[in-house]
Amino acid sequence: MEKQQKEFVLTKNNQPIREICYQDMYLLNDTFDLIQSWVQSLSVINDFFNNRGVPLNKKKIIR
Repeated sequence: MEKQQKEFVLTKNNQPIREICYQDMYLLNDTFDLIQSWVQSLSVINDFFNNRGVPLNKKKIIR
């Protein structure tokens, strides 16, 4: 019977990368969800500040 060898992915310093646990995957998924939730808000803000034809109203910006 052949022995199974584990393959390791190494970093630049030839250190093995640790295994990714479920906790890390859930944290990454939560981070992606958080980033995705900001997409629409940032788009609106970008459109607001790119509209150079209208003078900026400081009170409206604060709201």
